[in-house]
Amino acid sequence: MSTALLRYEEAVKDLKQFREAWEKLGRPETEKGSQFQLVAHPLVKLIRDAEVACIRLGQAAGVIEVNRGGRPKGASSAPDRTKRADGRPKLRAVN
Repeated sequence: MSTALLRYEEAVKDLKQFREAWEKLGRPETEKGSQFQLVAHPLVKLIRDAEVACIRLGQAAGVIEVNRGGRPKGASSAPDRTKRADGRPKLRAVN
């Protein structure tokens, strides 16, 4: 088994433990900070960071597909770049 896959599996196990601990506490969302202000509960931040780590490690291990979005290179849909029915490109004359 590859190192990347092992790291991904460990990260998923950690995330599961963090979520279970958060559930046992009643799923708190906020907590008082050092200046008595409301802040995100530490487990919420830990879960969020662990989810990001799982996604990145999963992509590195090839378990999660990387979706770059957007159009593929060379795919242009601009009206002046599309081809005519006969296959020749449509180009506008520039004066």
